[in-house]
Amino acid sequence: MAKAIGYDIDNVLKPTFQLGLDLINRNYGTKYILEDFTKATYEESFNMSQEAVDAIFSQAYEEGLLLKLKPIKGAKRVVNKYHKYLDQYFVTA
Repeated sequence: MAKAIGYDIDNVLKPTFQLGLDLINRNYGTKYILEDFTKATYEESFNMSQEAVDAIFSQAYEEGLLLKLKPIKGAKRVVNKYHKYLDQYFVTA
């Protein structure tokens, strides 16, 4: 039986939550920090519409910010360690 591991990209491999907060703060003049992210979504944590959150991540994509994110400390080491032993997949929702 083949063995595999799946990695979530958001805040497991790359700090996408912080990027989202940085853009929200820049666009709306707020000063949120990661500890303010207390619910499951940006919409719930910051009382934002789905359209506003979509616009934030569209902006991140258009400005190339998602590609510029550096991996979270230790993420690269873990991926490299297990690539010899397991099939690897990237998952996100």
